[in-house]
Order: sequence, then structure tokens, then C-alpha cells
Amino acid sequence: MYEVTLIRGKERRTLSARPGQNLFRLFQENGVSVWAPCGGRGVCGKCKVRLDPAPDPGQSQGFLSRRELDEGVRLCCKTAVWQNMTAEICEGEAHVEVETEAGIGRLSPSVRAERRHFSPPSLEDQTDFADRSGFEKISPRALNALAEAMRGKTEAAMAVFRDGTVFAPAEGGLYGMALDIGTTTLAAYLFDLESGRRLGVRSAVNPQRVFGQDVISRMDHARTPQGLKELSDCIRQGVNRLIEGFREDFGIAEVAHLTVTGNTTMLHLLAAVRPDTMAQSPFIPVFTRTLEAEGGQWGLDAGYVTLLPSLSAYVGADVLGGACASEVDRKKDLTLYLDVGTNGEMLLGRSGQFLACATAAGPAFEGANISCGMPAMEGAVTAFRAEGGELCAEVLGGGEPKGLCGSGLLDAVAVLLELGVIDPSGAFAEEEDLPDPLRSRFTSAVLPDGRQVTGFRLCGEVVLLQTDIRELQLAKAAVAAGIYTLLKELDARPEEIGEVLIAGGFGNYLDPASAAAVGMIPPNLRDRVRGVGNASGAAACLALCDRAFLTRVEDFKKQVKNVELSGSALFNEFYMNCLLFEGE
Repeated sequence: MYEVTLIRGKERRTLSARPGQNLFRLFQENGVSVWAPCGGRGVCGKCKVRLDPAPDPGQSQGFLSRRELDEGVRLCCKTAVWQNMTAEICEGEAHVEVETEAGIGRLSPSVRAERRHFSPPSLEDQTDFADRSGFEKISPRALNALAEAMRGKTEAAMAVFRDGTVFAPAEGGLYGMALDIGTTTLAAYLFDLESGRRLGVRSAVNPQRVFGQDVISRMDHARTPQGLKELSDCIRQGVNRLIEGFREDFGIAEVAHLTVTGNTTMLHLLAAVRPDTMAQSPFIPVFTRTLEAEGGQWGLDAGYVTLLPSLSAYVGADVLGGACASEVDRKKDLTLYLDVGTNGEMLLGRSGQFLACATAAGPAFEGANISCGMPAMEGAVTAFRAEGGELCAEVLGGGEPKGLCGSGLLDAVAVLLELGVIDPSGAFAEEEDLPDPLRSRFTSAVLPDGRQVTGFRLCGEVVLLQTDIRELQLAKAAVAAGIYTLLKELDARPEEIGEVLIAGGFGNYLDPASAAAVGMIPPNLRDRVRGVGNASGAAACLALCDRAFLTRVEDFKKQVKNVELSGSALFNEFYMNCLLFEGE
């Protein structure tokens, strides 16, 4: 066995590797999260590690620059362990969008604290503790806690679920956690359920990303019982780490209730339910209803767990809940709700009549499949503009730009369209047709297969290739075609949309003018766009603090019709028409 010393920021741990074991698989087995959009298939070139001693570049060549190779950087999916080594993961801390717009109104949670008075046991009165307590329904896991709480006392406070089941002591307070499970990130919020006060916020990268960036990769991995177990164990451990972090931060004994939103696949994996039935036509989930269970049944360190309802395989609880948290279900004017990621999920309608769909936008908006792409972490270009003849980039965290996240890519293409560097077909203009400052930015790049291609240097070492532009074209066309399809289904026109709400971090960074310029949204909507933050997380918070909100989401689900686009001739027609960059 060999030892691999793993370094990531302040984290340092030692992993035992079998001779010849693939480094990426070693990370998978040990729950080490590394950004690998392709799931370790060796085609994205993103899973970079700095190794000491560094092995021969081997198959890492072609994906990495000469400077990276000289500095010992390799791709972990293309590296085998044949010696003791130190591996430093070459990525900073991800910027996880956790802020929510929704405030907590009425406080009526699904769990409550009940205090009971009872007579002390004696030789004359040997009634058992369970009957003596006066509680009719007691969870088996609470019996010992109940006995401990009642020993030598005449009153005790216990946590009670909405169905009347006693499940934990509540002497030290009653706390709940709301959780949004994103494909890429986790966002958690801790609440005092007796006051409704939010105590803290924690976030983390979804540890499942080591099995692939998108839900399709994870569905594929979960086809076998072992694969399903790996993905379920992985996410449960990640959630338990967030719970443990809150326990340490606030000195609490237990999270009594955990409410969870996320896309349909993420909820299936948390519940250890196979998601692969959604991977092929007719795309049927195993469940979409609200699920509730004791946390121990799912290996979670929480008293009770509630999974919010989904609509379909690709329109999940994150969209239904997020739309309700953003008051979409109560709007009388036509409203468009967008959650743009690997799947462009959207909902269009007005009170009483809504349509929803999901488009396969691909991972371009999350920085994957882009040669210079990266998540929204330190060094990512989040905004790009032309100012006084200069090209200016806004870099997350300041410092040197390392790559483009989704909003930066959108801005860059919009700017180059305006400057004539890119034509409406998406092709680079002829260099001789451009002025000197722009012409000098063209450079050559070598692809992993050895082909030499032309690129445009945006800033620092960040170069945009023709293939990157094509990826954005496919992604924005899918989103735009989805919007036009829903409009057609509702017999409505773009100008009738009163407001466009965009959820998540992408919505916060998105420049509506850029989205309109590239044709991702209808041009006349550019001034009607508003970011709503982590609306999915807001939904989990509202459901935690007010049971009525969960009922509201369930009622909203009945008003929404899912529109399946996979076999839609209408969608395909719009998609082909939206491929060109024709915005304003």
C-alpha cells in the first residue's frame, strides 16, 4: 500500500492507495470531492491536482499548459499511484449562493415541544414511564430518552412530530435545519423552532460531484445497488457534516426536523431510491409526493425528515418550492420563473394556470464543457464588459482571472458580438476585418487531441475558443426554445410577461442585457428580470417554520402541468431557430 497525503486549503489527511490505483477512484472511495464534470471519464480536463513527486505527464498532456505540467499539476483521473505522494487539489473554495429573499412569517412548524407533568413512580404505583408520561405515540428511539428525562422528576419537555409521535427530549430547545441540495452545492439554514429565528447558515460543495457534474451521470452510476449505495452514503455523510457543524457552532443536542428541497434526482438519492427510471423515456420518477420519515431510517442525524414534493423527473421540489417562495403561485400577471443550470427548468403562468418544463441546457452555464470554464470560485470571471476601448473583467475574490463561470461566459460572448469579433452564426470574424487592438488578441491553442485552433484572449490566460461559443449557443438555445414553447402552449406573447424571476447564484450574477443580446431570453424582457437568490433554500426554510407552506406547495403542484419537451416538434423547431445569436 502507498500513502497519498491529500491537501485542500487547511485540510490535510492521509489516504491509503493500492499499487496502481487510479487517483480519481481513490478520491471517490474516500469521499473526496473534486471538480470533474465528466465524472472521471478523462474528457473534461478539470480534475487538477499538484503532485509531489510528480509522475510522468502521460495522458495529462494536451489538457494542461506547459507551466502547469512543469509545476507538477496532473489530472487525477489519468494518474495511477505507484509511490507515496502528496496531492494538493488545485481549486479554491466554491462560492455557494445561500442567501434567500423570503422572510419567515407565521410560525407553525411540524415539530413542537410539549411539557407533561406526571406523578413520580413508587412501589405502590409501578406504571411504566411510557404510560406515565401521558404521550400516546412514542417512537422506539425515544424510549430511553423519555426514561432519562423523567427519572427523578415530575415534568419533562419532549419533541413531538405533527402526528403526535414523541421522538426526542426538548429541554435544551427545539431546532430545525432547512436544506437545499443542489447538483453542485448544498446550502443549510439552522432555525430555533420556538422563536422562528434563523441562527446560522452553512454551505458546502455537493460531495456527489466526484461521480459526475450532472444528474444523468449520477443516474447512470446509480443503476447498480452498489452505485446507488455509494451516491446515497455520499450525500448523507455530507448532510450529517452540516448538521454536526451546526451542533458545534451553537452547542445544540439535536436537529429535531430537517426539511429538504432539491431536484428530483437529488431527493431520490438522499432517500436511497433508484433514480435511473428517469434516465430514459418515458422519464418516470419513483416518487414525486411529499415524503416524511424519521431521520434514522435514512441514516441522517435528525429527528424527522421532510422531502418537499416534485412535479416530474426534471422539474423538482427546488422549482415548485422556489416558485412558491417567490410568490409566483399568487401572481395575477403572467410570470416566468427560471432556474438555470445543467437543466434549464422553468415555469410560466399566472394564478391558477401554470406550465413547467425542463430543457437540457447542458453544463455551459456552470462552467463545464468550456475550455476555460470553472465554477463560481475564487479567480472566476463573473462579469465582462467593454469600456473605453478596453475589455474589463470582474474577478471573484479579486486577483488574476483563472477562468469563466456561467455569467462571465454569457457576458464575454455578448461583448464580442457587439464588437463584431463573433458574427450572428457564432463564428469568429476574419482577423483582418477587425481593428488592431482586437486583432492582436487572437491566439492559437492546442486541443487535447493535438489539433491547433484559434482562440480569443479575453484577459490574462483566459482564452475563448470556437467550441466554447458553440457550447453556449446550444445552452442558450435550449433555454430560449423552452420559453417560446411554454408561451405557445399558453397562447401568450413575450410582451405579456410581466416579470422574469431567475433563481440561484447564476441569477444574481446574470446581466439581463447580455442574456437578451445572445438571445437566451426574448429581448423585450431584459428590463423585467429580477434575481430571487436561493429560492429553493427559501422554500425549505418556509416549510420548516410553517407547515402551511408545505401544504401550499402541494396545492400549487396540482395547478402546474408538466410539458415534456423530449418529443416535442414545436420545441425542436424553436430550438433550431434560436441557435443563432440574434438578440436585440
